[in-house]
Amino acid sequence: MGLFLRRKDDGPLPEPTAAMSAMCRLIEQLEPDSRRLFDDPLLEGLLGDYARYRMMDPWGGASVIGRIEGTAPGYYGLLVSRTCFIDDVLRDALERGTTQVAIIGAGFDTRAHRIPGIEHAHVFELDLPHMIEYKRDAVASTLGSLPEHVTYASIDLESLEAAHALTDAGVDPAEPTMVICEDVTQYLSDIALERLLTSVSSLGLGTDLVLTYVLKSTVRSHDGLAQAKGLVHGGPPWRLGLYPAEAARLLAEHGLTLITDISADEYRRRYPQLARRKVKVSPEEHTVVASA
Repeated sequence: MGLFLRRKDDGPLPEPTAAMSAMCRLIEQLEPDSRRLFDDPLLEGLLGDYARYRMMDPWGGASVIGRIEGTAPGYYGLLVSRTCFIDDVLRDALERGTTQVAIIGAGFDTRAHRIPGIEHAHVFELDLPHMIEYKRDAVASTLGSLPEHVTYASIDLESLEAAHALTDAGVDPAEPTMVICEDVTQYLSDIALERLLTSVSSLGLGTDLVLTYVLKSTVRSHDGLAQAKGLVHGGPPWRLGLYPAEAARLLAEHGLTLITDISADEYRRRYPQLARRKVKVSPEEHTVVASA
C-alpha cells in the first residue's frame, strides 16, 4: 500500500504511520451521518492529492479497509472507535474547564479544529521536527493561516529533554490541562515512556491524561494488530507493550490515578454503530484515562 501521501515539491514527508491513521479517519467520513462515528472536515484538506484521488473512487475506501482487515483484523475498527472515544473524553474535559490541551505525537490529529469549544483553549501539538514542519505547512495551506490558539513544538521522546517537553513547549502547570498521547507508546523505549510520564506528572493537579498502549503479548508475538505496521512502508518498529496491571503501576508511580482502561468490548458497548456496520474491533490495544 505504501505511503498515502506524496508532495509536489521538495517539502518534508509525513510519518507513514501518521498517514495510515489519517487515511482510516478519512475513510470513516464516507459513511452517512447516521453511521459514522465522528466528523473530521479538515482532514481531506491536510491529505495529499493521492489520498483525495483514492477517495473519489467509490471502491477506494472499501479496498483500503479490505487490505487492512486482511493484514490486521480489527485495526480499522479500533482506530476509528479510539478516535471517537478520545474525542468524547476531550469534550468532557473542555466542559469541565480544561484550558490547555497537549497532543503528543500529533501527526494529522485535527482535534484542535473540530472539537466544539477548543478554540478557547490553548492547544500544543508536539511531534518529530519533520512532522511538525509538514503539519504546519498543511494547516496553513488548508486554512489560509495558522490558528492563533495552536502552538507547534518539536519533540524527541527518546531524548533526555523529553522529561521537560511539555513545560518547555509552553504548557503552564498552573492551568488545567489534558494530555493526549495516542498511538505513540508502542514506538518508545521503556525509559522514553518513563520520561513522558514524568513530563505529564510535572504539570501537577488538574492534569488529565489519555494514553494508548498495545498489549505486550501482541508486540512480542508480532501477530494480530502488530502486523498493522506491515500496511505502511518505512514505519518505525514496535518496541514497547504493556499489560493493564503494568500500565496502572506506571501511572501510579508517576502520581497519576487510573480512571479507566478500555479496549474492544467497551468500544462496542459505547458505539453500537460498529455492530450495525459489522465492523470488527481488535482487542489488542487499550486506552487509559488518568488524572493527577
